[in-house]
Amino acid sequence: MIKNPKQRKVAGASPAGSTGVFMSSIDVLIEMPKGESRRIHLGRMGDEGWIDLGPVKKIIPINDGIIPIAYGFIMGTKMKEKGSTMEEELDALVYSNKAFQIGEVVRARPIALLTLENGDDKVVCVDYNIPIIGFNQIPEKDLILKYFGYKSKITRIGTAGDAEKLISVYKTDDPLPVPKEVKLKRIA
Repeated sequence: MIKNPKQRKVAGASPAGSTGVFMSSIDVLIEMPKGESRRIHLGRMGDEGWIDLGPVKKIIPINDGIIPIAYGFIMGTKMKEKGSTMEEELDALVYSNKAFQIGEVVRARPIALLTLENGDDKVVCVDYNIPIIGFNQIPEKDLILKYFGYKSKITRIGTAGDAEKLISVYKTDDPLPVPKEVKLKRIA
């Protein structure tokens, strides 16, 4: 859920005509840390916990299947993807200099929205303390686009405002439950 009570001025952020920019924070639960080569997701049916769905390179051969940015979901959101009946959270990518762990909750700022042809959009975020304000400032941006555009074409790279609008559409006071302690189950 977007937290607006205390927005933070980002040092060095100066869009045209302004002296700084205020951005909201969100909580992202990390499912796959940067550098992970296996598909890890939090199961939602019963007591599944963390599910290892096997090597990523079987479905995304880009970068030998190694994810170039932390991947997870925005806590406090709930949606249904096109063609699906199952509810899930809004996907998030988190750029950071820190190494995250599976299951870690990260305070982040949305900076962009990757709109995918198949409707599985990704909110691009940065670790809250990083002064990046736009997707083009991420050093690995080309690899990220190639990686996440492999299965479905990226039709648009939106702004932080676009990301925040999408988050506000799917924010909920009735979020999906997140187990306190879960174990990793290997499927493939």
